[in-house]
This record gives sequence, structure tokens and C-alpha cells, in this order.
Amino acid sequence: MGSPSFPFHGAGRRLAPWGIVTVLLLLAGCQMIGGSGSGPYGPEAPGAESSQGVVYQGFLEMDGGKVLAALEIIREGRRNVRGALQATSGLMAEGEGRLRGETLSLELAYGGDCPGQMSLEGEWDQDERSYEGTVEASDCTGKSQGAFRFSAS
Repeated sequence: MGSPSFPFHGAGRRLAPWGIVTVLLLLAGCQMIGGSGSGPYGPEAPGAESSQGVVYQGFLEMDGGKVLAALEIIREGRRNVRGALQATSGLMAEGEGRLRGETLSLELAYGGDCPGQMSLEGEWDQDERSYEGTVEASDCTGKSQGAFRFSAS
């Protein structure tokens, strides 16, 4: 059985797997990410228990489609974090995660007409000052996976 039909397409048309993120970006409400942090940090940054957010710029790439986005990470202690992701077309996903060593794990949820969840798992690269890893998304259109990269400004 193929991927499920997206409810707003004409009869017989199907959404390509990379379209999960793209369509959600178009349908989700827009909310600005605020980054009041003093600067970018990785897992080993001093002040790791600070609750200030740091915004990283980058992209999500799912099944050949690339979407520009910003990811804000707010520390809540030494390992717990909150995350908020906003794409250029308006997708807003937020949730919680953990830092284990240099590994970031986030579980984000998004709303709209086709709500879903997104998991990001990535590693901090000190030289590149970026998080890079894999993303999995699941919603009413099915499941998809890909990659992400978010760099400190």
C-alpha cells in the first residue's frame, strides 16, 4: 500500500514522502523563536544550567527536499533541554529532549490540520559549531526520515 493521501489534494493525488515536512510547514501556524542567549553553545558549554535559549540556523532534508529552519535550544539543567523549531514557511514544532555527552535528542510535536511528531538525534561538532544528525517525522500523511544540520551563528 502506498503513502496515504493528503486530505487537501485532489482525488487520486498522493503526497510524496518528502512532502510531509513541506506541507506541514505551509499549514502550521507561525510563531517566532526568541533567542535571548548570550551566544551559541555546545554540550560542554559553561553555564550549562542556564535557561537562556540559543538559536541555531540550518535545514531539514527529507527525501531530497530541503527546508530552511531555525532551532532554539533552551537548557533546563545539565542534561534536560527544551527545543523549538521554526521553518521559513511557518512550521512551529516544540518539545523536550536531552543532552548526553555531545548527543542531542529532541522529541518535537507540531499542530495544524495534520498534527504530528518529529524526532531529532544529532551530534555536536565543536570545529563546525553545529549539530548534525537524523530526523524522523510522522503524521497523517505517513512517516518520513532524513537529516538535519543546525549551526551556531
